[in-house]
Amino acid sequence: MMKIKKEISKMKKSIDLGKVFLLPQVLSILLLLHCFDGLPQKELAEARLILSFAEEEDVPNRNAEPYSEAKNNLLEAHKYVADKDFGKAKQLAENAIVKAMEAREGSFPGYLDLLSQEANKLIILMEDRAAEIISPDDFQIAKESYDEGLNKRKEGDSKSGQYKDKELEEDKKIVLQRKAHNDYREAALSFKKITKIETEFRNAIISHSLEVAESIKLAKLERDKAQLYGASKKQLLEPTSKIAEADKLYSAKNYVKAGEAISSARDSLLALLTAMEPLYAKKILKKAEKLVAKASKHYAKTDSSEAREDAIKSKALDAVKTQVIAAEEAKDTAISLLGEENYADSIKESENAILLSKTIIEQFSLIASRGGNALITSDGKGIVEDIGGGWKRYTVRDKNPSDCLWCIAARPEVYGSGLLWNRIHKVNKNKIKDPNVIHPGQILFIPPRKGDFGNPPGGNSETETEVKAGS
Repeated sequence: MMKIKKEISKMKKSIDLGKVFLLPQVLSILLLLHCFDGLPQKELAEARLILSFAEEEDVPNRNAEPYSEAKNNLLEAHKYVADKDFGKAKQLAENAIVKAMEAREGSFPGYLDLLSQEANKLIILMEDRAAEIISPDDFQIAKESYDEGLNKRKEGDSKSGQYKDKELEEDKKIVLQRKAHNDYREAALSFKKITKIETEFRNAIISHSLEVAESIKLAKLERDKAQLYGASKKQLLEPTSKIAEADKLYSAKNYVKAGEAISSARDSLLALLTAMEPLYAKKILKKAEKLVAKASKHYAKTDSSEAREDAIKSKALDAVKTQVIAAEEAKDTAISLLGEENYADSIKESENAILLSKTIIEQFSLIASRGGNALITSDGKGIVEDIGGGWKRYTVRDKNPSDCLWCIAARPEVYGSGLLWNRIHKVNKNKIKDPNVIHPGQILFIPPRKGDFGNPPGGNSETETEVKAGS
């Protein structure tokens, strides 16, 4: 008992008006006092709960006077609990309940008007942004929550009108008042729920916009592929128009209409590609077969004992041999895939065979024309030629370790800085489909380190002519 008295005394000194109904110390003391007969636990707990609801409902700013009075009554009630005057504490707690109810009563109309108006604006905003299409489930829940909020408010208003009847017994008035307040609280929660749904919907819009942007990007790639396959302007007129429409709608943030337009474009392009792909696969395979045969013939003709006596030429021939084997394999795979009607992969293999064959053909110019300007790179694994005007010609080294544009630019014989790799890529775009992928034996032009650059010296050289002739 002495311990309880000490705690009570301590509580008297530490009660804070602003925290009284949430203070953990107060709650712990009440538990210690549970054994005291007559302790108004129920009244104190109810007063704290109603005041906490009032705070959530912005009552302190909307109906401050009765709210402050209720809070002060609860504070005084706790002080009387500390003095063990439970009768007075109960009376003050009941007064706090009455005043807190009064404070909420006066605040509800304006508070619920504001919440319902905000909720209605969000519903309209979601509707304008095509929530019914982008996020139909969330939109339906939002509308249902709004209707629920309106209905609950009507129920609360009905009960409120009943308990204000002067002829109604006091006990029944109190019951109806509490039920009405409960309806109002449920109405507020329903309106607030819409704010959360609208936030989730905005996230859904962002996700949808990214999907539409990706579809537009893919449609443009598919259109370019259809052009490559030989589609006419007339065949591409409709999908091209739809892509332009989708771009315009996307810029206007009308993602639903943009999505519909790009979906239509992609449907047209898919049908077109499906019809043209088999023919293109056969066409490009013939081109690959022709170039592979030409590259193999060059290799067989050039790989002589005389050429092998030159260390640099011999190194280049070894690289060519690897490329010839790879080109033959790519061509054979393309033939096999075409027989299986796997046209897309057959086209990829034919393209690979063509690229490898062009690389092989290029190398024979170096092997045939290499003179005193050709140098072995500092690591002994590459070949650099000075071809005049600040330009160089570089032969990509073996796969182990793999060469790359950054590594080439970083070589002392080239730029001495990997940061300049993009200069090499810009000049050699016609032979490098992916800047991350270059092939051993491939010959790249290296422009001067600084300044603008046009074409390399001898742009109409045998090398360029060979490649064009085989294309």
